[in-house]
Amino acid sequence: MRNPALTRVIAWTLALLLFPRIATARGPAAPATGPEAKGFVLRSADGVNSLRLLGLLQLQLAHDRSDGSPDRSALFVNRARVGLVGSMFSRHLRYTLVAEFSGKSPRLMFLNVDYTFVPDWLSLRVGQFKRPFSRPFMTLASELAMIDRPTPAGPGVFGDNADIGVMLHNGTTGRFEYAVGVFNGAGPNVVPDRIHPLVAARVGYNTAGLMPYSESDLEGGAPRFGVAAAGLVDLGKPGDRQSFVSGLVDVMFKARGLSLSSALYAGSRQAGPRWTDQHFSALGHYTQLGYVIAKRFEPVVRYSFVLPGGEGNHQHDVAGGLNVFFRGHAFKWQTVVSARFQSHDGRATPDVRLQSQLGLAF
Repeated sequence: MRNPALTRVIAWTLALLLFPRIATARGPAAPATGPEAKGFVLRSADGVNSLRLLGLLQLQLAHDRSDGSPDRSALFVNRARVGLVGSMFSRHLRYTLVAEFSGKSPRLMFLNVDYTFVPDWLSLRVGQFKRPFSRPFMTLASELAMIDRPTPAGPGVFGDNADIGVMLHNGTTGRFEYAVGVFNGAGPNVVPDRIHPLVAARVGYNTAGLMPYSESDLEGGAPRFGVAAAGLVDLGKPGDRQSFVSGLVDVMFKARGLSLSSALYAGSRQAGPRWTDQHFSALGHYTQLGYVIAKRFEPVVRYSFVLPGGEGNHQHDVAGGLNVFFRGHAFKWQTVVSARFQSHDGRATPDVRLQSQLGLAF
């Protein structure tokens, strides 16, 4: 059941509930923490209730050249998102709401609340949010080093998606991170007719100073790295033969402007009447390398592939680009040229795409 109008109703309801409780502090404000450390923030005098306005606008020009098809060019709004994050009633109770306004109609992206039982160790998240699986999908769109995420990341092959669920986690800023959740398995803004459970888990380790979900090394500094493993287990509906299992291992390395990230994915899908009838479905990989020069420019390259099992076409993507940072990730210009090679009857036919995007985030 999909209801795009739900986005506006929830946004206005939350605003009406929160704004009467929010006031700018007359004295020194309580220290901002988490996602409120910068940006436009309203905060009660005691620091308990807070609201930060989020925004992301990405204007993109794209030109596509495909074998056997006429060239196509388009100027469009890639993303136009507005959101609210903050705390209410307690500093340990936090909320997130993000809506997407590009496309034909607004839609709800994320709506969830977090309650922290033990800081840096145990929090409970309930609502609609991203499944804890692959690093590039979990990374904010404004923090990506390339315009698009690598081919294996996303809902299409291995199961990345936003979903409705409940999750235990400890955040993503510490050296050790974990997240385990149970989701409805149907994706965002969908209430399934029958229970369709999906279990997701991710565990990782990051050295001190690493920002593990920001791809470019704008912060610079000594060598830092992170490594993680994650899995998705979709239990499916009885008899629907749609269940799947996906797993990955990913790494990130940063040092003095250099950033390297890579991951290996593998998946299986149900091929018989029972959930245990799992057959290999695909293997995926990406490696991305970038280097920030004077905190202003970043050349970046990436190679990725998806190799499906059976008779599917093998897909290989090669991309190179240049980022210009006017104000870090908050205001940047990205240009990417990519070539996609897909095997058709043993013959590789490349599709070429040129993208140039201006992004503003706050």
